Amino acid sequence: TATLAIPFATPRSYAVRATDAPGNVGAWAVAAPVAVAAVGESSSAVRRSAGWVGRASSFALGGRDISTTKAGACLRHTFTGRGIALVGATGLLRGRAEVWLDGVRVATIAARSTVSAGLLLIYSALASPAVPHTIEVRVLGTPGRPRVDVDGFLVLR
Repeated sequence: TATLAIPFATPRSYAVRATDAPGNVGAWAVAAPVAVAAVGESSSAVRRSAGWVGRASSFALGGRDISTTKAGACLRHTFTGRGIALVGATGLLRGRAEVWLDGVRVATIAARSTVSAGLLLIYSALASPAVPHTIEVRVLGTPGRPRVDVDGFLVLR
């Protein structure tokens, strides 16, 4: 296995090949080029309901994030790509939200953590690059810790 950091908005191509225990080396398999596009919370491509408040943060994509404590508050982004990730923050007072992809609830995220941190991938999914998709975050308003913070989205193209 290998884990690599892919710079934003920089197309990359990768190739792999296998070597088995006796030392036989396989042919190279070249992957399609990939790029990651960062879509900040203030982008015109991100739609949000009332109740979200923006703030400056050195721990956020583009230096800003948004948060809400309002149950039912929604954040929506329509994208075309091979994958999507929701970037946000965790902490003791952070709550829960549902993630919907193309009108289907796919996850419930819990941002509560004993360690406060920003710029975390809170949710990610693969998608068909052939059609547009819509991801939506719906805040649940967890009693005692209703706050949800969102930095934006990362789109794998």
